[in-house]
Amino acid sequence: MTRIRPSTCDAPGCNIVIPRGQLMCRAHWFATPIHLRRAISDAWKARRMTEWSGHCFEARAFHTGTAIRRAAITANSTRKHDA
Repeated sequence: MTRIRPSTCDAPGCNIVIPRGQLMCRAHWFATPIHLRRAISDAWKARRMTEWSGHCFEARAFHTGTAIRRAAITANSTRKHDA
C-alpha cells in the first residue's frame, strides 16, 4: 500500500502539516499580502497553472525575505543585560 506523504506549509522553513489542497499554514497565508493571496486564489480557480505557479513563487520569495529580515533583526538586537 502506498502512503501519501503529508503536505507541509509552502513557506520556506515552515514544517507545519497542512490539509491537502492548501498552500500554506494559516499564519503564513494571512501574512501574505492580500493582493498576492487574491492572485493565487483567482489563478487556481481559473486553472491558470502557469500564472498560479508564478504567484506561489512570489509568495515564497516574500516569506523568504521576511524570514531573513527577522533573523537579521534578532541577531543584531541589543540585550539589556549585555554591558
